[in-house]
Formats: sequence, C-alpha cells, structure tokens
Amino acid sequence: MHNYKRVIKAILSPNVMVDSIKDIDLQDYYNQGFRQIFLDVDNTIMAFSEDQCSLDNEKWVKDARKIGFNIYVVSNNSNWLRIYRFAKQTGLNGYYFAGKPLTFTGRFILNQDKLNTKETLVIGDQLLTDVIFGNWLGSYTILVDPMDRKSNPIKRVQYSVESKLLEWIGLK
Repeated sequence: MHNYKRVIKAILSPNVMVDSIKDIDLQDYYNQGFRQIFLDVDNTIMAFSEDQCSLDNEKWVKDARKIGFNIYVVSNNSNWLRIYRFAKQTGLNGYYFAGKPLTFTGRFILNQDKLNTKETLVIGDQLLTDVIFGNWLGSYTILVDPMDRKSNPIKRVQYSVESKLLEWIGLK
C-alpha cells in the first residue's frame, strides 16, 4: 500500500461501523474506560425531518447517562434552535456550528472539562466530518449508518462519496 493511501486510510477509518446507535454496547465501552461521548445529532440520533428526538433515542441517551457517560452534543448544524431543542429535550450540553472535521470545538470541550481524549467516543453518521474529527482528536470513532440518506441532494452526494471512500479503503 502506498504511503499516501495508508495516511488517508488512518484519517478516514472509523474504529467501528454500526447500523444504529442502538447497536453500540455502551456498557462494554464504559467497562473499557470510555467516559464521555461526543454525539452528532442530525441523521445520527435524530433524522433531519424530525423536530424532536424519538422517545426510543431519548431513552438511549438516558441509559448512557445512567451507565456513567458524560454526553456532549457536537453538531455542525447552524440552526442553534434545533440543537438547543435537542439538548433541552435530552438534558445535554449542546454545541452547534462546531466546524467538524476541525477540532476546535472538541478541544475546547476537552480542555474546559479536563477530559481525556482517549476516554472519548465520537459517534456520528458522516465519514468526512465526524470520523475525521474524532480521529484528529485521537478519540475512538463510531460511524453510524445515516438515519435518512435521502434528506437532501447535497447529503445524498456526500453519502455516495463517503460510501465510495469506504470501499476504496477496504471497509465496505
């Protein structure tokens, strides 16, 4: 494998790929020493078409918190009201317009709350934002299959490109 492909694969490769957040064994990750989750919102835990989180996914958040996880909403969505509503519904701290894959927001949270990046799970639906963000932070990345691949034309193109990248690096 060429060096450039090895570097690209390291940047783009999630640690784990799952169909849904419900497929993540949170207790197992907690037992391994993970203590916080940086959670994307759109198409990870709430479809673009939804105005609020489903009761089932809200329960997932509550269960994660009962286990002992601190959860931080880290979203690129520029609609502060949408992220505020989600954060309020789930009782979480929320950061919108986070600028992923750049790590400024993640580093701010880690420094502010004195967190260890190695104890952090980054969960999201996008390879080019969430996974790169988590990998650049040095965290454990979990790529979730998007809840709605047909949300808008730009996202459809992005998911198609990401699917081809996953094939190219041998993960699909």
